[in-house]
Amino acid sequence: KRASKTMGAKPDLEIMGLQAQTLRVMLGTSRHGDYMLHGASMESSFSPTKDLFTLEKVALDLLAQCFKRDVPYKKAGVILSGLVQIGGQTESLFGVNQNEVDRKALSQTLYEINRKLGTDSLQLGRVSSGVSSWGVRKDLLSPAYTTNWSQLKTVLAK
Repeated sequence: KRASKTMGAKPDLEIMGLQAQTLRVMLGTSRHGDYMLHGASMESSFSPTKDLFTLEKVALDLLAQCFKRDVPYKKAGVILSGLVQIGGQTESLFGVNQNEVDRKALSQTLYEINRKLGTDSLQLGRVSSGVSSWGVRKDLLSPAYTTNWSQLKTVLAK
């Protein structure tokens, strides 16, 4: 199993009742040109978590290690793996500190608000759903028949 995109994505770790143990960041360049072999991929393993702040910090740390300023990247991705059911692991022998408890409570509040008001109602500060001059072009986007039920074509037989 794997959930695509960490922030504001569907399916959501909270909705699926899962926690991730591994996060991979990937950067890809064009197959053509001088930077063909400059893509990068890094992975980090950690204790199972669904905490958005922890996942974001790990992703940004890995990105900082992979990213080269002069390379014209064409693709980027984040993959969560090592997914386990919430409550399916042993708690830490040494307990948790108050900062971790506060972050978990804040993360849970974000999930609850998005559940009540709709996905992407509230996001972390670095995640933007607004219009941007560098945003992804969606005018040539392929249909997602295999991953989005609402885009499935309906055929009527007579």
